[in-house]
Amino acid sequence: MTTATATTTETDAKPEGRTLLERVEGVRGVIEAHAAEADERRRLSDEVVEAMKDAGLFGIWLPEGVGGSESPLPEALRAFEALGRIDGSAGWIASIAASSATNYAAVSDDLFLETFGGEEIGIVATGAFPFQPAERVDGGYRISARWQYASGCHHATRLGGGAILMEDGKPIIGESGRPEVRILSFPREAAEILDTWDVTGLRGTGSADIVVTDLFVPEHETHQMLSTECNESCQGALYQLPLITRGAMPMASIALGIAQHAVDAFVELAATKVPALTETPLAARGSVQARFGAAAAALRAARSWHLEVAEDVWALTAWGDPVPLDRRLDAQLASAHATQTAVEVVEEMQALTGASAIYATNPIERCFRDIHTLKQNAGVSERNLEYVGGNLLGHPEANRLASL
Repeated sequence: MTTATATTTETDAKPEGRTLLERVEGVRGVIEAHAAEADERRRLSDEVVEAMKDAGLFGIWLPEGVGGSESPLPEALRAFEALGRIDGSAGWIASIAASSATNYAAVSDDLFLETFGGEEIGIVATGAFPFQPAERVDGGYRISARWQYASGCHHATRLGGGAILMEDGKPIIGESGRPEVRILSFPREAAEILDTWDVTGLRGTGSADIVVTDLFVPEHETHQMLSTECNESCQGALYQLPLITRGAMPMASIALGIAQHAVDAFVELAATKVPALTETPLAARGSVQARFGAAAAALRAARSWHLEVAEDVWALTAWGDPVPLDRRLDAQLASAHATQTAVEVVEEMQALTGASAIYATNPIERCFRDIHTLKQNAGVSERNLEYVGGNLLGHPEANRLASL
């Protein structure tokens, strides 16, 4: 285990000495101005991407040595939540870019610096699934493949896809006794982006399919999927975090932000909306007050435990200590619980709003679509409650995520 190096604190975060939350607040206006466009075009606008780049929000989990923030886990999660509170798609893209950057810690140092160390920050989008066969050839691999869910592929500088390594038409068996799986990385120009992201929510993430045809990928541009190895540029504590905390916990933070957006919208609406055939605004009705209070408490409790687990995991990692299974299980459970609570809170805000919530002009409608798309992700889906429950009850065989 690599010992911790100095990390950026919330008081000296880059760029220009602003905290992460201040940088998020600085891009609020441009994100809000282009949110409807992103939903319609099914990708973030170029203006939003450039604003987020300028604010350093694509470098939250890049090393300080290449101009990133290398932000501690709890600070990063608060920033992802704040972005999700503005717009779920913008928050999702920032969190996926951050997670992808930490995964790139496993590539060669030369490729890492080539991708992220230039004048303009690199952005990686990966469509890991479904795994596709890649035939070993001299110096690398050759592959024709199609992958799904490449969030942010339209503005990425490099793309990647999951591959099962083959030789003479047969899977290469790794040390684990299973077929070896690697992520193959390549320039965005080497792939075709298919217009497949016609979905219900998180439409602005542009999570389209990507296709490559007879593509040669050099060995040094591949890395083991879910690897814990780190190149020379990524030796800080951040890159020693369990993989589940770098994947599921940011997603859950976005869910919490979306739910808080719905709560904010309801507070504003409830002050003036008088339901049909009544004379009392929603905010003045006792039944609404009680249900709203319960939802607000549930959201705050889920958020608090989520951040508490993040603080615990970060404290261990920053000291160079391994994160034990019970803490990893907590991270998995807290992420799933936060996401499911966020779903329930958004549903409650929609129900309390009434018919107004079915219109696209109502922000709660967007929150409803976004949260019900986000909850389907395997990292935070309801199935994780079963996985962790099985571990807690002495039946761990169904759970693999907590080991990552």
